[in-house]
Amino acid sequence: MQSAQQHGHCVETYTRTAQPLANVAFKTLNHAGMKPTTLAASAVLAFVILCPSLASAASALTGEQIAAKGSSAGAPPCSSCHGSEGQGQSAAGFPRISGLDAKYLARQLAAFAAGTRANPVMGPVAKLLSPSEITSVAAHYANIPATKQPGEASTKPAPPEGMRLAVKGDWNIGVPACAQCHGPQGLGVGSSFPPLAGQSSAYLAAQLAELTRMGIEPARVYTDKRTGKATIDRPGLRE
Repeated sequence: MQSAQQHGHCVETYTRTAQPLANVAFKTLNHAGMKPTTLAASAVLAFVILCPSLASAASALTGEQIAAKGSSAGAPPCSSCHGSEGQGQSAAGFPRISGLDAKYLARQLAAFAAGTRANPVMGPVAKLLSPSEITSVAAHYANIPATKQPGEASTKPAPPEGMRLAVKGDWNIGVPACAQCHGPQGLGVGSSFPPLAGQSSAYLAAQLAELTRMGIEPARVYTDKRTGKATIDRPGLRE
């Protein structure tokens, strides 16, 4: 059954698009000596059946609208946490999402929605986005040039231990270089490996800690060789 809102969309869509096209078709058939009444009935019936889908497509929000105002199902605006240009908020731990690969962003949102990537903030938000809205908002942020997060120094030299782990890794404990997956200078590789450069150190450290908690392979980065325990305080991790 159609709601009153859907019915209104149908009437508006029919008046604006389908009716003018039907009038042209009927005139053509009449000129050819054919009776348009049967076709008219079929066309109206088809429109009534398809109208909810057409109305839904017509009312779908763009990625830009979702980013600024939220989704029709109640998801909050992305900008409320990630900033007006998707630059993130380093002090609050919200990452930069502008300039990230669209497929990567869409895959993360789908994972949040499905619960395969657990996050107490993003899980409920992603569940309120439809698949088409996920695709739209991911494409929107992918098209925004990456911007620096407020409060993050751009010229601060990298600490020696952090640079060593990023470029060479630490094979004594089986840790490959970050650059092997995330590319030279941490700029990311396609839709599989996101850029690390430009993200706040607090966010990156939190993600590494989460991987450790989940028991995923990068947890080895945190292993203290003396105690065998995982820790965020290992030299170089926050660097």
